[in-house]
Amino acid sequence: MKRALLLALVQAGVILGWAATEELVRRAAPTFRVPLVARATSDEHRGRHTHFQPADLERPSGAAGGPLTDAEIERFLAGATDFHGPALVGFCPQGSLQRVCALERLDAAPASRPASAGSWSRARLHVWQHEGWQVRADFVATRLFLPEGLALPAPTTAAGWTLELAHRPDRPPLPLRLYFGEQLVFEG
Repeated sequence: MKRALLLALVQAGVILGWAATEELVRRAAPTFRVPLVARATSDEHRGRHTHFQPADLERPSGAAGGPLTDAEIERFLAGATDFHGPALVGFCPQGSLQRVCALERLDAAPASRPASAGSWSRARLHVWQHEGWQVRADFVATRLFLPEGLALPAPTTAAGWTLELAHRPDRPPLPLRLYFGEQLVFEG
């Protein structure tokens, strides 16, 4: 009986310690805002689910320019035609926002990362070619479950959405606040 109680206390301590660490990171880590493209979905068991993708990864066919260039994607791929797996995504400051500007493999030395990116976050990355380079990043942090009664100022597919993230170097960012323009919409 004492063993079972001790085991339960240790497990509870580990869970509470992990939660406290994540909350400390959320409060103390540097933050930045990323422009988004949103896709709304719903799940009858979990309610309204919105998946946000950094706008810089939405690359219309034949798109040129932007912070994430074709040359950067080709440097990242190093001769390969596609990539699926965990990688690092670099963000560069542009005005009041951070924009996706670089990609790097997890096994690359930090010194080899492009200097233009100041913040690096881990993501599950999919890069392929179809009428130009296509890039998708799953940061996990960009999936938000919005409360059913929350009134949104605009459709989630409208331009102008930004997400404030707590930066954790080389780890997925943690979502803090969702904005439409300068209006705070949701605090997670």
